[in-house]
Amino acid sequence: MALLGRSGIARVLARPVFARARVVTAVSQELARRIRATVGRVVDDAHVQPMPLDTTAFRAGAGGGGAVVVGRLSAQKRVDLAIGAIAELRDAGQSVALTIVGDGAARPALERMVRDLGLDPLVRFVGTVFPEAIPGYLAAADVMLFPARGEGFGLAAAEAFMCGVPVVACIDGGGVLDVVPAAGAGRRVPPTPAALAAALRELLADRPARRLAAEEGERWRTRLSPDAVAAVCERWYREALGE
Repeated sequence: MALLGRSGIARVLARPVFARARVVTAVSQELARRIRATVGRVVDDAHVQPMPLDTTAFRAGAGGGGAVVVGRLSAQKRVDLAIGAIAELRDAGQSVALTIVGDGAARPALERMVRDLGLDPLVRFVGTVFPEAIPGYLAAADVMLFPARGEGFGLAAAEAFMCGVPVVACIDGGGVLDVVPAAGAGRRVPPTPAALAAALRELLADRPARRLAAEEGERWRTRLSPDAVAAVCERWYREALGE
């Protein structure tokens, strides 16, 4: 999809392929929208399904660890907005810890930002971890911050819900908006530190939010289970074969 978005030649070559295909699928409404915008093929709701996940590893925890960000440290993930939100809260008199799980090219600049803002006591960079360690970091958090833009899906947000952790996403987050509701277990906000900080403060004080997050998590646990996804894919293959 990234190539189709960048290259007019790729779009010209792709359009007849998509037009001839009996079945076209996408992992999110955002990618379905991009397919329609770039090659003119409509992907309806019945053909949108995220990839499967071993959901058994994700269990609710006690929280207490503050905020968490999980993902590659790149410009697209906009982790600087999360750090800025922690600074906003600190300046307003509320100290909230932030754990950043992941690594990438933006890490040196983000670490400088933390030092320059005097946030070293509050912000911890964990770096790259094995996938099996992710559920532990999520279950220990109170809220996930997901400031990325233009996501294809946003799997980490679904994983957070499966751990009973509310999520704040940005209104230009793309596919993650398939996962994160605008109220209850989540918040959708403009991509600014102040907006993220306000949503984080609100969710930390919202006692039902963690229960609602767990309920969202159960829905995603069902939808992303390998058996459920396999059943959907089998139906698509039968459709493609004209059965």
